[in-house]
Amino acid sequence: MSDKVGTVHWNDFPDIGDVQPLTTDDEACLAEIREVLRRRGALSRFGVTLMHRHFDMAEDEMLVEYPDTTGRRLVTVVEKAVNHNAATSTPTAWSLEGLRAAVRCVCARDDSSHLGYHREG
Repeated sequence: MSDKVGTVHWNDFPDIGDVQPLTTDDEACLAEIREVLRRRGALSRFGVTLMHRHFDMAEDEMLVEYPDTTGRRLVTVVEKAVNHNAATSTPTAWSLEGLRAAVRCVCARDDSSHLGYHREG
């Protein structure tokens, strides 16, 4: 699975104002997804998000999350992908169309693992 963000793909997501909210028609689909995650032992690891955008992004940009643990906020910012160090971040959201990372969280990491806390932005 690639960690490369497909920003053209991101721009293909509908604007938040055009996204249909969750309906009862979606319940069967979500139940199937839940069953697959349950069978794979991944219910507490993965979830579902409503894919949408609030603005367009350039080809060389990506979304990056910065936790503010003191203020209890999560701030998502647009950054130049070339300036972003993938070794110190963890992909946190993927589009299942192409399995590309859509958002990354900047974490405190060494070369092999998460160090158990987050770097604040």
